[in-house]
Amino acid sequence: MKIVLISLESSPPIFYGIMNEILLSKGYETKLLHINAENVGDFKILNSKLKDFCKDADLIGFSCMTNTFLHFAKLSKTLKELGKIIIVGGLCAKTINPF
Repeated sequence: MKIVLISLESSPPIFYGIMNEILLSKGYETKLLHINAENVGDFKILNSKLKDFCKDADLIGFSCMTNTFLHFAKLSKTLKELGKIIIVGGLCAKTINPF
């Protein structure tokens, strides 16, 4: 199975490299792509390059936070045209009640 991992944060999260190593150790083929969503510019150009980068993937995984969700939505819409499985995840903060 070929998996593409895409990070949209300003810097790749630590999870990105850890997940890549786990997948490689299990025998999956992986490709990593880091996109600083805050500085994308022209989404039409990015969408074209992204389609080419992901064309052989069986699964595409995004790391996304609240501030990059709209960018994820735009990019995933393009990738859905390829008929790929797309998953998304990000930091989940648990509220801790100190009382």
